Amino acid sequence: MEKKQSVEEQSLFSSESKLTKGLESLYRLFILNVLFIVLSLPIVTIGIAQMSLYDSIKQLKESPDNRPLAVFVQSVKTHWRQGLKIGLLEIFITFIVWLDMMVINTQIGVSSFVLKAFFYGMSLIIVMTIFYLIPLSLRRKKTNLLTLFKESFLIACIHLPWSLGLMFLSMVLLQLFQLNVLMTMALLSLFMVLGFSCV
Repeated sequence: MEKKQSVEEQSLFSSESKLTKGLESLYRLFILNVLFIVLSLPIVTIGIAQMSLYDSIKQLKESPDNRPLAVFVQSVKTHWRQGLKIGLLEIFITFIVWLDMMVINTQIGVSSFVLKAFFYGMSLIIVMTIFYLIPLSLRRKKTNLLTLFKESFLIACIHLPWSLGLMFLSMVLLQLFQLNVLMTMALLSLFMVLGFSCV
């Protein structure tokens, strides 16, 4: 009986068990998530952080024996120019969207309702396009940003059900964040630990 129990313990905590591999994956995601948050703190570097996180997760899937820190730093060195351009584009689009929302929300009447509907539709399309921009820019490294943006828009249109599903999930998360203080703190804690790398 004791021999059987020790064999089970060895198989559960051995380096080849599913539990150990799962914990190693969570540890890697945690390290990448912390690196992503640190690199995102100056808002200008958000694009570099996104590209590096996406590329690092892809590399660690292909070769899990690599160290997450070394892979992330190498990704930053490789993709910082393209990531900076994409980050500045995202910041510019976010600023324009926020400015338009401020202006449109002050208007009253039927024409303002049509403008709001048009504006929210355009915002939805732009956000869906940005979701595909970083993976596409990693695959096509020497393509200019305008071409990548057009191709991302086409991919978002081709995969419209998946894009809308991703947008729906984002909206649900935003609504959960605003639900109450406890839910906001729990979701913030989750995103600080693993959230960005899991998404």
